[in-house]
Amino acid sequence: MIARLSRTHDGILLAAWLRDEAQRPLHVGATDAQLREAEGARRLADRILEMAAATVR
Repeated sequence: MIARLSRTHDGILLAAWLRDEAQRPLHVGATDAQLREAEGARRLADRILEMAAATVR
């Protein structure tokens, strides 16, 4: 599904949104739980984007 999606205009828009959401900075004083959740989101986004990039090659 990621391979098919990465070849579409909507897939490109989704990837941009996912990257933006995953890189959004947290506020000063964020809790450990919030930091862990943000790191997990970044890792998931990175993995999805890596898989999409691999299918384009």
